[in-house]
Amino acid sequence: MLSFLRCILLFSLLMGAPVRASYYDEDILDIYAKILPRFVLMTKQENIEQKKITICLVHEKLDRTNAKAFVKKVNNIYPDGIKKYPIEFNYTFYSHIQGCENTNLIFLFSTRGENLEEVVEFAKKKKILTASYDEEMIKYAADFSLFLGRKIVPYINMDSIMEKEIKLNNVLLQISKIYSKRHD
Repeated sequence: MLSFLRCILLFSLLMGAPVRASYYDEDILDIYAKILPRFVLMTKQENIEQKKITICLVHEKLDRTNAKAFVKKVNNIYPDGIKKYPIEFNYTFYSHIQGCENTNLIFLFSTRGENLEEVVEFAKKKKILTASYDEEMIKYAADFSLFLGRKIVPYINMDSIMEKEIKLNNVLLQISKIYSKRHD
């Protein structure tokens, strides 16, 4: 019986579906659900009127379930929004990034590198914050990510933040690790 289960597990791994679906850790998604709305409040974006917080979730088709789970987590944590700001969500695929036009934050689920170029250009042109589940994206696409070790440390890509002319709260800057290609 044990060898039969091993064969099924090996087959599942080779086929790829279950592995992809389990890429996102529930505890890590919980942390992002608590922090991302607060991150938006700790920034000032000239191009966006802040009467509400709108987060655009950009993902592959396989990650739609994870994106919906993330929204559910945020809504459970902040059922009435945060402070006086209601929280709204948009879902879009990497191939339809224009769906994120009037948002405060674009949250990037993992993807292949070739999908990021259009997202980076779009966010830069529209001066929209980007955050990523994958901390490695801080080098390529994201303005914000988290390092999750013994402590949770925000990572901020200052090159991108400065290019977009987004202002950050001083407290956020003090507690964050700053990434800059100029100092890499």
